Amino acid sequence: MNTRRRSAAFTLVELLVVIGIIAVLIGILLPALGRARAQARMVACQANLRSIGQGLAIYVVNNKGMLPIGEWNGNPLGADGNVADPSIPADSARATRWPALLQATLSKYGVSWNDSAASGGDVSKLRQMFQCPDAPGDGNVKSNLMMASVNYQGHPVLLPSLNKTFGTYRCWPVAKVKNSAEIAIVWDCALQMTDEGIWHPASEWSISINIDRKAYQAASTSLYVDSLVSPKSPDDSIDMTANQATNGTASDKFGWTNRDMGGATQIFNVSNIRFRHINDSAVNVLMVDGHVQSFHYNKRRVADAKDVTDFKRRNLYVNRP
Repeated sequence: MNTRRRSAAFTLVELLVVIGIIAVLIGILLPALGRARAQARMVACQANLRSIGQGLAIYVVNNKGMLPIGEWNGNPLGADGNVADPSIPADSARATRWPALLQATLSKYGVSWNDSAASGGDVSKLRQMFQCPDAPGDGNVKSNLMMASVNYQGHPVLLPSLNKTFGTYRCWPVAKVKNSAEIAIVWDCALQMTDEGIWHPASEWSISINIDRKAYQAASTSLYVDSLVSPKSPDDSIDMTANQATNGTASDKFGWTNRDMGGATQIFNVSNIRFRHINDSAVNVLMVDGHVQSFHYNKRRVADAKDVTDFKRRNLYVNRP
């Protein structure tokens, strides 16, 4: 009986073999599990952008086919929708951005910052569609600023800034956007941390004013041009080079990496597209026709290479109607 009992037990060698097999399986499965989780977060971000696209579509229907304002500081507007007199102080009570306009379109919340805060829009569940699951920080952080903790930015011309600093563009009729299936309108954006510990777009801009290394700005002005002005081909990738940094400090990977940008290392001009998914190699983009597409970034290429990303200038530049 003693002999049978001893033969039924595991030997030390057998136990070590089993532990080794389990360790190998864990080593194989963990990376796959990590990739699956990253893919799930990317899909959740795509769902956010589809919801934003639905909000844009409803807004367009309700506003005679016009896309919304991207950024407005409350400066009095003329009858044609342009800034009437930049010398008149802006009325912050009327200031708004495209996320506030979409939220008001989809629910009961007000269109201005103040109205949204007063009606509870800034702490509503609807705000979650503006928060990317792959963005840094706590997605539950709320603020009375409509752009705080919003992780997406819009096209600088299709969702125009009507602030006196950035020109006098009118809103776009969506029917006049040519090749709408390949023109981007909203995308993952670069973020920085505020003094309050909230991750949000640089200076809370709701539009990517520095995308393609400011190639969308006319020379020597802050006004945005209506078509591609650089000699580069529409088939070239957008330029991912950072624009400038304080104290001559080099930018962190072309100025689009999420990090705390306080103090002497603060990066200016990070109002840019952000390849934040799948180990900083992919970005989700809402196109004008409403579908969501992923683009990829090649880390082995230099920032201004023609093939640094498959997000091309033809996906960005639009001729005015």
